[in-house]
Amino acid sequence: MLFRRRNVRTNKLYGFSHVEQIVVTAKTWLARQASNLEYYDAGSVPDGFLSAHKDWTTQEIKLYDDLMNVRLSGQIAERKKVVITPWDSKFTQTKQVALMDPFDEWLARIAVFRLQRAAYALREADEQGHRRHR
Repeated sequence: MLFRRRNVRTNKLYGFSHVEQIVVTAKTWLARQASNLEYYDAGSVPDGFLSAHKDWTTQEIKLYDDLMNVRLSGQIAERKKVVITPWDSKFTQTKQVALMDPFDEWLARIAVFRLQRAAYALREADEQGHRRHR
């Protein structure tokens, strides 16, 4: 059996493997996926801000805030229910949902390239998945 080093390194006998080359990319990808999961679990910024009535005291605002946070945390089905808000309340949305963006595809292309696979195969697999879920 013959072993040929593709990417020679001065400090390693076996060179720089394909898997080692994508470690940072894979860690970035996993961190992004964890961040996306946390977005759906809790998030770092509230989904929106609801203004209180002008006559409310700080204690009333705090009480209402606590009640709303308890009501909207936890089960997804509970968050989807209608919530009655005080008179003249205005909702301001702070963030949009980003399930997939070009950065995700770029990370996947780096992994595919480093593992010597055709990038078009990745796109075809993605399109087949979309067709299956329609």
